[in-house]
Amino acid sequence: MSATITDKFKKEILQDLYTSFHGAFDSDANPDSSDYYYIGVGRSQEWPDNDEPPAPTPSQETISSFQSSLSGVKRVLDQSYVVPRYNWTAGSVYVAWSDKHHSDVTVGALQDIFGPYYVITEENNVYVCLAQGISDEGQVNNSIYKPQEIHTQPFIAGPDGYVWRFLYNVGTYNSRRYLTSEWLPVEHILDSSQGGPAADTLSASRLGQALVQLQSKEGQILSIEVDSGGIGYTSAPTVTIHHDPDNAPTETASAYARLDETGRISQVVLKDSIDAPSFSLGEGYNNKTWVTVSGGGGHGASLRAAVHTETGGLGFDPRNDLNSSSMMYSVRLIGDELKTLNIDNDFRQVGLVKNPLKDGNNVDSDFVDLRGNALKKLYVGSGIDADFTTLDNTVTGLSSGATALLDYYSVEIDSDCCDENNNVTNNILYVHQTAETGFVPFNVGEAVELNFNGGIATVVGHSDSSVPALRPADVDAYSGEVMYIDNRLYIERDADQTEDIKIIIDL
Repeated sequence: MSATITDKFKKEILQDLYTSFHGAFDSDANPDSSDYYYIGVGRSQEWPDNDEPPAPTPSQETISSFQSSLSGVKRVLDQSYVVPRYNWTAGSVYVAWSDKHHSDVTVGALQDIFGPYYVITEENNVYVCLAQGISDEGQVNNSIYKPQEIHTQPFIAGPDGYVWRFLYNVGTYNSRRYLTSEWLPVEHILDSSQGGPAADTLSASRLGQALVQLQSKEGQILSIEVDSGGIGYTSAPTVTIHHDPDNAPTETASAYARLDETGRISQVVLKDSIDAPSFSLGEGYNNKTWVTVSGGGGHGASLRAAVHTETGGLGFDPRNDLNSSSMMYSVRLIGDELKTLNIDNDFRQVGLVKNPLKDGNNVDSDFVDLRGNALKKLYVGSGIDADFTTLDNTVTGLSSGATALLDYYSVEIDSDCCDENNNVTNNILYVHQTAETGFVPFNVGEAVELNFNGGIATVVGHSDSSVPALRPADVDAYSGEVMYIDNRLYIERDADQTEDIKIIIDL
């Protein structure tokens, strides 16, 4: 028994994620009504199997392990629908858009379809292919002429015969944040009545797309597919397009057939005639559209109309046109992020966390800062030599028996407590506890020891007796909903390094 969920259901799931991130449109809505998403990094200790990352599972154990090793988070400010990227390349073969295509279609010589049905050019223009170039002998041509026209009508790029339709341009903002070697951003631009930006605030590329959306036509026939070319045709047969008896199109489409040298129908062109200056796609057709063939001296041909039935028509919402089922969340980790994130140790896990909380005793408020450290802190006195603070070392409390793993060691000058001549030097061990170390609390005033002859120092107390020896982090690593986990080989960091992290939710 086989089953599937539909692309419409996937779109509902993605729309819920999109609305969760941006907030539902409401003229009286609270601007803070949206959820807060953070990309977190962690896991400084090595993987048990020769540093090969294990495949994560959706289990609670995997989530708990990720949370226990989380070192820091940064708020996600960039989110976009994306689709797989296909560059237009001279000499390649592309296929026509079809209502048979869906989000699970795979592209390649031995896959579902031979070539992609949409491309991005080096100018960052995105086009959808409406018809392959077919030779008089009925053979598929390679695409030689790059699509370049920017308007709402289908056009033939050159003598190769490929028919293209412009969808949108990926502007500078979106290309910097979402365009990668594998993924292509795709969006629908809301108008101001739907909560979208005013037209006079749009960039040139987004304004161009907004105009394409306004000029799109719903219910066009984008292609007539040849399921069977038939046999014995001596002249081009008549192609008749039939519509829903209860719902006549607002504009009718026309088509003619081309024959190959063997008397078979090789292609159907959506034009009134071979000399017609423009294509005839019609408007207002629905999925009760069918095609018949008559005359021409042959028989056995079978044709099928591929109708674009999504709301608004081709170009109105490229997310539908290109069958997007993926969402990208993106952040950039820049150095230590104002001394908030660890740059002295590596990380092996990346995750997406929704609505984490602040850390601390009896703290139950949302964490909404741009960035936050998720590691606990042990303030210690002198005695631990920085040269021996081996990363991932074990820190042990000699009276409590508590243990924790060292992520990094920091010497900080506290200039807020005193005058400029009496600044206090804080020696801080940034640590985390796991199921393997246990979660026994450290004691204020107890001696702690680092393994491997790292020295012994005393945990420094606090003027506020309610502050534990293991002082709170900025963000509670065990709070929020973990939405995504990615296990990787180790990634080293330093003060001059920037990590461009992009998480793809692919349904």
